[in-house]
Amino acid sequence: MTPDTKRLIQHIPPGMLAAFLVELSTSAGILYFLGFWLYEFLQEWKKNDRSYKDAIGFLDGFTAMATLILLYRRFV
Repeated sequence: MTPDTKRLIQHIPPGMLAAFLVELSTSAGILYFLGFWLYEFLQEWKKNDRSYKDAIGFLDGFTAMATLILLYRRFV
């Protein structure tokens, strides 16, 4: 497994947590989401470490959890 793939996979759980927090408390979820994006922006700005790879993993996790939540609401 490449280091880039590991980076992507490591950021899926925080994205899932963000979607779950939006479900529990919209304001808490939005703050967590924005905090993550601010952190990644600063990492990219200061270190130029190609943070878009982290952001893709985060969005993948967010999308997966949001989809699961929507399916749960629809069928349960």
